[in-house]
Amino acid sequence: MAFTSVTEKYPTPRHEKDSDRRSGRRVFTVHSDTDNQNLVDAEEAQGVPSHGQSYPGDFNLQVTRKSTRQITKRAFEVTVLYSARQDGENPEETDPLAQPAQISYSAVYYQEPADVDVDGAQIGTVNGEPFDPPIMIDQADMLVSITRNLAEFLPTTLSKYMNTINSDWFLNFTPHQLRIVGIRADKVTTAQPFYYRVTVDIQAKNTFDEIGNPIGWDKRILHQGFRVWNLEFNDDGSPKTVHATDDGTPPKRVTEPVLLRDNGLELVPGMPNDFRTFQVYREEVFATMNFGV
Repeated sequence: MAFTSVTEKYPTPRHEKDSDRRSGRRVFTVHSDTDNQNLVDAEEAQGVPSHGQSYPGDFNLQVTRKSTRQITKRAFEVTVLYSARQDGENPEETDPLAQPAQISYSAVYYQEPADVDVDGAQIGTVNGEPFDPPIMIDQADMLVSITRNLAEFLPTTLSKYMNTINSDWFLNFTPHQLRIVGIRADKVTTAQPFYYRVTVDIQAKNTFDEIGNPIGWDKRILHQGFRVWNLEFNDDGSPKTVHATDDGTPPKRVTEPVLLRDNGLELVPGMPNDFRTFQVYREEVFATMNFGV
């Protein structure tokens, strides 16, 4: 995974001077050898001027702002802006785009039905029936808010992350543990040039399967239903299923779902419950949001 080339676009270089200030602008195209590289990494690729580097031919004109956008799966456009800065000036104090991202943490509380206890045993009657209505328990997730100042805000770029889960490790959370639940952007016009203050809210879910593996936002469902495998197969090789019956004489079709094993057979009393897990949210690489975290 690497960036293969950095080329400057022509005739984009611009050097301006008036009675109050000097400024400059250059645009670079960065190419990668893999899809979906990190925008932050593209912005810092070798060959792209770094913060504080001088404009060609004007030593006192230095890089103060950079913005990056992805133009293809393997190409990025980096705009580099230069301005004159006084000696001893701290860019993180004078340039809002040089400030690092701010991260805050809070809690989200909610209730959900519980089908098993802390040991994984089914919650229900001594005869194995679940309670109706189910028992509700309190749950709590962590809410992570990331705020960063950006030179540009393109709703079409960030909107693709709405209601998605992470496919990558992000902020030390495992894949599928995070879901983006909010994105907002405020245009700050008190500064010239203006910029956007963008905040992304991410909810972290600490849920696990029956053997302790993290499943995050994937849905874990008790394996039960009305149809069971009868140990026969259809012509296409798929298991043949029939409506489950009780132990009466003669057997009658059940009117309540029965617990199932992972192979579709009815669960033998005393065996541990089986669960199925499904991914229900689309995933994205959160690192490509270009928040520098």
